[in-house]
Amino acid sequence: MEEPAVETEESRSERKYTELGMISVFCGILGIVFLVLMFIPGIMFLSFFVLMLGILALIFGALAYWGMKKDSLGLTGFSLGVLVVIVWFLIYAYLSVGRIL
Repeated sequence: MEEPAVETEESRSERKYTELGMISVFCGILGIVFLVLMFIPGIMFLSFFVLMLGILALIFGALAYWGMKKDSLGLTGFSLGVLVVIVWFLIYAYLSVGRIL
């Protein structure tokens, strides 16, 4: 009978994905979900929370991809963070111009 595999430091270092990469993808996906929910009337207060999630996805993704090792989840989270921040700024630019005119 084989003993169950115990995760050691060596096996942890051989993993393809880092925790920062997973956190960045989670923040990016949550940012996109809340970005869509922002359009429901009365829930516009989520807008700054969306921006913070996008910035966190950018930071964690950059740390996971460029800081530690080439983590593909880090690059994915970084890309999702860029998408969330750009769409957030486009929405606010559109809403600001609409209010001014």
